[in-house]
Amino acid sequence: MNHRWLNFFLLIICSVVLISVPGYWLIRSNEVNMSIQEGRWLNTFWGVKPSFQDFKTDTKRILDGQFDVATSIFYGKWLTHSYQAGLEQAGMDQFPLRIPLINATKWVERRIIDLVSLFHKDAAVSTCLSCTTLVLRDAPILLSPPGYFADTMENAIDLRIENLDLIIDENPETNFYVLYIDEIGQSTFHPLNSYFPHADRGQSIQYFEQNKPEKLVLEKWVIEDLSAYQELFYHTDHHWNTYGMWKAYEQIYHMLARSYPDIPPMLVPRGLPVLHGVEFCGSHIRSSFYPCVPDEFHYVDVDLPLYTVYVNGEEKQVGHQDEFLSGTFPLEKYSNVYGDFWGDDYALIEYHFEINSNRNLLLIGDSYSNSLDRFVASHYQNTYVVDLRFWKDYSIHEMIETYQIDDVLILGSPVVLYNESWIINP
Repeated sequence: MNHRWLNFFLLIICSVVLISVPGYWLIRSNEVNMSIQEGRWLNTFWGVKPSFQDFKTDTKRILDGQFDVATSIFYGKWLTHSYQAGLEQAGMDQFPLRIPLINATKWVERRIIDLVSLFHKDAAVSTCLSCTTLVLRDAPILLSPPGYFADTMENAIDLRIENLDLIIDENPETNFYVLYIDEIGQSTFHPLNSYFPHADRGQSIQYFEQNKPEKLVLEKWVIEDLSAYQELFYHTDHHWNTYGMWKAYEQIYHMLARSYPDIPPMLVPRGLPVLHGVEFCGSHIRSSFYPCVPDEFHYVDVDLPLYTVYVNGEEKQVGHQDEFLSGTFPLEKYSNVYGDFWGDDYALIEYHFEINSNRNLLLIGDSYSNSLDRFVASHYQNTYVVDLRFWKDYSIHEMIETYQIDDVLILGSPVVLYNESWIINP
């Protein structure tokens, strides 16, 4: 009798556990949509397509006799397994105690890597068994793996050079500049270059420089060695830090000044002070779950002329500098401080400065530009900052004509300079 009651009790417990887990998923799915530690939106069961609304719409179509139309959504979703994949991803993203379990798994993986690393002397090792991010063995500094260079890269660069040739020829009155941003993956000194026969080692920018359009002004923001990388880049994030950014601003100023003789004086900051109370754990930490030794986050203490900003046609400030400096911006561990402070990526940002100049600039860049564009823009009456990832139906010739652009500056990390998705529409 006691055994029967015990078995019945255990059966009840198991049933509650089995029912509570999917119930927890469904409830959690409707409340938690963002993972700060990973810097991404979580998939939810409520967001998996086909949704309830799809069922409702297709039921109506069936009642109306539109059988072929009614089954199109579900047939396609099930046949391609996209619906099943969505459910699977939502189940993983909403799993109870998911982050603690991932952290525990990564801890075990790091111990395995530590054990294997005893038998070699590589300067950097993987942050986890499935991660591409590396960490230096003698310091908690994270970095990207070596970049790739081969015939396919040459073809991509050739395509981009043809693109630049075309737009320069079609806009002969406009000055075109490129500042190449040397990232560690493409550098000559990456600590693991010797293990990768097709590592870039600076070959891509050398090939670009040798074949670039004659009228394109190219300068390189170059990292000289691993020590310089540690000084100019965040240790937990892929972006340059404020010291690296300001070094690039000064280089851009002198580059633009060659064809801009009455350019306003270069900005001289009172300093690059630390933003106190901010512990920055950047993109490399979020992608690898590696234990974070936070970066210091610096800002620029400098006076700018009066200006207004428009984001996609709406007047608004870019970034939350004032809130950070006043200590009112809400911070969570693993927050994207770089994006929160300097601003997110947008299709078009317009800066209008009240200065004694009628010169206009078009700046094409990615997130590297976010920390830099307002300082460069302070030397122009109007500056238009474009992120090609978010604006596909533009024409650079129309922009030059409409906004009377004098100078075009491409802030070129390797992705911006070579990737096909950054081809500029004529």
